[in-house]
Amino acid sequence: MTVRMPSPAALRTFDAAARFESFKQAAQSLGVTPASVSHQIKILEQQLGFALFIRSVREVRLTAAGERLAQATNVAFASIEAALEDIGATENTLTLSTTPAFAALVLMPHIRTFEEANPHMRIQLDTSTELVDLNRDRRIDVAIRYGTKPEHDERLSATELARETYGVYCAPQIAEQVHKTSGLPFIETDWRSPTLPTISVQSWLEKATIAIDGAAARKILKYDQEHYTVQAGMAGQGLIFVSDLLVRQHLKAGWLVPFQPDVRVDGLSYYMVTTAYGAETLKVRKFKSWLRQLLAATE
Repeated sequence: MTVRMPSPAALRTFDAAARFESFKQAAQSLGVTPASVSHQIKILEQQLGFALFIRSVREVRLTAAGERLAQATNVAFASIEAALEDIGATENTLTLSTTPAFAALVLMPHIRTFEEANPHMRIQLDTSTELVDLNRDRRIDVAIRYGTKPEHDERLSATELARETYGVYCAPQIAEQVHKTSGLPFIETDWRSPTLPTISVQSWLEKATIAIDGAAARKILKYDQEHYTVQAGMAGQGLIFVSDLLVRQHLKAGWLVPFQPDVRVDGLSYYMVTTAYGAETLKVRKFKSWLRQLLAATE
């Protein structure tokens, strides 16, 4: 059976509505009215001879046929957009989604060197602890994800960038006083994500081979972001339990020093994730190469 190919405009409208599962959000992204989106979808369904959405008062949901078509249109339009941007843009903006801590502590000190080496490219950061859906949100070119390896998705490409370990660090001015200062607290980051395994200073204390005077009596303070923990350590507020990857710049500059550097706790990994079609664009390949070199150079 031969099906007449719908117009590109109708398919693009459907693609937007399918990604957002909302005619209103699709209309906003396309710069048209929700009524126009609804009308286009209705005409497309009539032309195809089957329903693409299940409509209710407050929401629309894809049918099984709609899901199948959405998989195809998502890949097709995203691939076209990536190709046009790669071919025609004189200045490429790479939008990167990552955690606030990775952005502040790892990327920000070095982004200018990337842009100087690639004068026609600009990095735009989108920081959040929420997991971005790259298949839905086409604003994002690359996501840096922390944890275990992402589940396999043929539409995505994931590359491990670096695996971290955890240690305890402090400001240089209090390093020699640590053993004498029983009231000095430990400071760690309190993970809010229920999907990440717990990595706490208690694990480090259990592995420590040198007795720490007053350790049992010390308070353990918690912040909800790693960069707050690092700032507290630099200010001499306590012994901080953090990832080695996040404080490499601070160690190099002498702002922090390791405490019992032989005692380490295994951490998790950072992964670079992009769509399968986006992974082949020039801007993503350049950024990936640079980021891997940056992290390798600081090991």
